[in-house]
Amino acid sequence: MISNKKQLIDTETKHFNLWKKKLKKNNCKLLNYKKVGQILRIKENQFITALYDTTIKRTNSDEITRYITIVKPSVIIVPLLYLDHQVYTMLVSQTRVYDGSEIHEFPAGSIDFGQKPVDAAINELREELHLNFKRKDLKRPYNKPIMIEPSCTSNVSYFFYFKMNIKKQFLKKFHLKKTGDKLHGEKIKIKIKKINQIHNFNSASIHVGLNLVKKYI
Repeated sequence: MISNKKQLIDTETKHFNLWKKKLKKNNCKLLNYKKVGQILRIKENQFITALYDTTIKRTNSDEITRYITIVKPSVIIVPLLYLDHQVYTMLVSQTRVYDGSEIHEFPAGSIDFGQKPVDAAINELREELHLNFKRKDLKRPYNKPIMIEPSCTSNVSYFFYFKMNIKKQFLKKFHLKKTGDKLHGEKIKIKIKKINQIHNFNSASIHVGLNLVKKYI
C-alpha cells in the first residue's frame, strides 16, 4: 500500500512538472507555490487531483496569485452513427457532483501519464460504450488539445470522433444499456440520440464536440 501511495505521489509530481514546463514555454516564471491538498485513491491506484496556491509572472507583466488544480488531461469522443440517411450519436448519462443532476455527455475519460491520447480514447469507448476500436478508426477533428478551464485548472481535452454505419438492431442493443467502471464507482447509461436533437443538453463536451465535428458529419 505504501509503494502504491509513493507511485501516485510520483505521478502527481510528473503532472505538476508538466504544468511548470508549460509556464516556461510561455515565458512565465513560477515565483512560489504551496501545495494545499491532494486526492489519491490508493486502493484504486488513482491520482485524482492536487491543489496548489501559486504566484506566477510573465515577462514585462505584473505578478498574479492564483490557485490551480493539477489534474490529468482527458479525451472526449464524438460518435457519428449512420442509419437510413440519419445521423445518430451516443451519449453517456450519469449523476454529476456539480449539482447532483443527471448529465448527458459524450464518452470521456482521463489520460494516464505517458499514455497516448488515442489509446486512452480506445479504452474509454470499450469501458463506457462496450465498443472496440483500433487507432486508425479514431480521427482528430482538431489537432490541438482544448483548454477546459484555464483560469484555475491544468486540464486539457483531446477530442476524437469515429464514424460507423449501423442497423436498427444496434439501437435496440445499446440504447439505455448500463455500463461504467464499477471499481471506480461509475454508473453510466448509454443514450442514443439523433445528432440534431442534442443541442439543448447543457454540457460543454457536447457543445464543443458538435462544433468541432460539424464539418465531418
